[in-house]
Amino acid sequence: LSAIMPDTLSAYEKERLANIESNERVLVELGVLQAAAAARPPRKPKQPRAERKPAPQGPRRASGRLNGDVLPELFDGGPDLDELDRRAATQPGLKRASDVRRLTAEQMQRLDSLEPTSAAALSAEEAAAIDLAREDVAAGGTAGGWKAHKAKGTNMYTEKRTLLKEAAASRGLRWPSWLGKIQGALPPMGSTDSARDQSMFAIERAACGFGLDYKHWPAGVGVLLAGEETAEGAAAPLPRILTLGSDTERLKREGQKLEARFGRDAGNGWVYNHALGKLRLYQELLLREHFGDAPSAQSIREMEEAEAEAEAEERAAAREAGEASPAVEPPAGIGPPPARGRVVVPKEDFINDGDEFEEYRPEAERRPRPAAKQ
Repeated sequence: LSAIMPDTLSAYEKERLANIESNERVLVELGVLQAAAAARPPRKPKQPRAERKPAPQGPRRASGRLNGDVLPELFDGGPDLDELDRRAATQPGLKRASDVRRLTAEQMQRLDSLEPTSAAALSAEEAAAIDLAREDVAAGGTAGGWKAHKAKGTNMYTEKRTLLKEAAASRGLRWPSWLGKIQGALPPMGSTDSARDQSMFAIERAACGFGLDYKHWPAGVGVLLAGEETAEGAAAPLPRILTLGSDTERLKREGQKLEARFGRDAGNGWVYNHALGKLRLYQELLLREHFGDAPSAQSIREMEEAEAEAEAEERAAAREAGEASPAVEPPAGIGPPPARGRVVVPKEDFINDGDEFEEYRPEAERRPRPAAKQ
């Protein structure tokens, strides 16, 4: 014991260690330690870990729109087009306006001057010819639509472009020369021939007076067409032409308002957005090459924010003067609820910005806050 008790230990610590050693001898003599060891269950042998199987490597989900592909129903494995139309998004709400710079009025005039004959307004005779050409294109398509083309391995939009060009020639419609240049001047419009032809078909339709309509919107309603249904017996407004100097950002906003009122584009951009985006790229190219310029006008978002601020100041001034605040009109393009179960846009204007929703409600219609508790 003295061998394990260094001189640095105190008398108390030495006595404690001696008591521990004495107790252990007693336990050994009584067999308590041996009995405890025998009663302890044996340890289970360690089992080797099972090898983790790698997860199956299937095809990854990807956005066909970002890849430049056509609607998913146009390639193998996609859903049925009719089913996609039945599930078309119809949630109300006006998307937030774009903050992209627009063309100035002078820049639009410069671009239209590159081909002035295609920029003039349509006549009533031309509008009548457009209606006949529209019937020609519809009648000449392959029976069975995209399903028949898919079964034969052919391209539906290649056929539609051919029919449109033939109808435009036979009916004397406008076919500006820049339609033959835009596709070659820009990067590929999508990764497949179907995607490229689908984008060009929309541009060509709008440039010869067909406008950009959608099967779920009322007849005659669309971008470059009417903004609402034409009353029975009334004459529909003349279509507008898509030209080199068109205000593409304003036309996109026009389409967003139509979506908010009559129903979302189930293709997420194929109705008007992709086509107008391609024309915008071509406009920037022409401005840069011919005039050394770039779009510099106020964006649609800045315009709408300035209008909202002006209206707010007007209401504030009216309150200060003790007058009744003027009624707040809904944004342009948001009219009375449509009939036959179409999307009904509430009185408030919901602005959809990505995944977040911002609610705008006129101050006169806000509920008063409850008084604070004393």
